[in-house]
Amino acid sequence: MFFDANSNFSRDNFASVEAAGKKMAIPVVGHGVKSTDELKTTLSNLNPPAGAAIFQVTDDLIESEADFIFTISRQKKIPTMFNEESWAINGATAAYGPNYFEMGRRAGVLLDLIVKGKAPATLPVERAGKFDLTLNYRGAKFIGFELPPALLKRADKVIR
Repeated sequence: MFFDANSNFSRDNFASVEAAGKKMAIPVVGHGVKSTDELKTTLSNLNPPAGAAIFQVTDDLIESEADFIFTISRQKKIPTMFNEESWAINGATAAYGPNYFEMGRRAGVLLDLIVKGKAPATLPVERAGKFDLTLNYRGAKFIGFELPPALLKRADKVIR
């Protein structure tokens, strides 16, 4: 996992992923970088072990270089997982994240309540309730990564 070492938010995200990895007995290797140049150098020199993947959560510095990450991951045949559908559409092997259409629908419901006189301060804070798994079948096949049939069936969207 690459993250912006300058950002408390990004360091906290990495710590959360690392803790989750420990619970699932999945080793997580962090690459804290401080610039896009450092990210590019680190990625270009990366020699991942068999079975490695790049897992990415929200991070502006890293996401600003997503196209570069996708290019290098294809060259090095490393699967990538990002945090929302658009990244799978643009080149990640997979994405799991909030369904923005559903979030917009919920925002419309809340707006309707406000228009009808409900005080915004009395409305509950809502979190995303629907998350989608998007698989980039074409990208996975290109790097020789086999997506299990059961996973393909569970996906909300498969890019072929």
